Amino acid sequence: MRASRAVSPALALAVVACGFVEPKIAVSSATDASPAAFASDAAASAPFVPVELRVHPLTAITRSTRAADDEATVHIELLDRWGDTVKALGQLKIEIRVEAPGFGGAGASKSASRSWDIDLGNPEENSRRFDRVTRTYRLRVKGAPRWDPARQRASLIATYTLPSGVVLSDTRDLSTSP
Repeated sequence: MRASRAVSPALALAVVACGFVEPKIAVSSATDASPAAFASDAAASAPFVPVELRVHPLTAITRSTRAADDEATVHIELLDRWGDTVKALGQLKIEIRVEAPGFGGAGASKSASRSWDIDLGNPEENSRRFDRVTRTYRLRVKGAPRWDPARQRASLIATYTLPSGVVLSDTRDLSTSP
């Protein structure tokens, strides 16, 4: 029969109490630390938190015979402070804005937009939406607005709100892909 390798809590406490092993206890005081120390502590405790959002160039609009069925395939990439792709829970808002310069009177532009709110706060749903091949969140949204690239500009604005309240955003020009 083999001896157990587990150390009982009572034995461990007796060894410390007798002075054979000195316990290591770290104590920090909030009044002694500088703001820079807190910032580095926060970065050290969550080094791979997203700090940048990018609308990936794979983002595309697919036209159908019916305008209501037009679809946007949106690829969103979250990047950490080293520029590496990461996943994170949060809320995503996708907006496609179409502007017609000079049609709003006095040189102003006339614009229209369509937006979608996507909940990526659930770990299972978040993982399902993440494409492992492209390392992006791949989202399909129906009802993308139509525009005439010769007369109008279109852009996609993505905004990601992390559980901490931090908001990341990026815009991609879609004018060249009707």
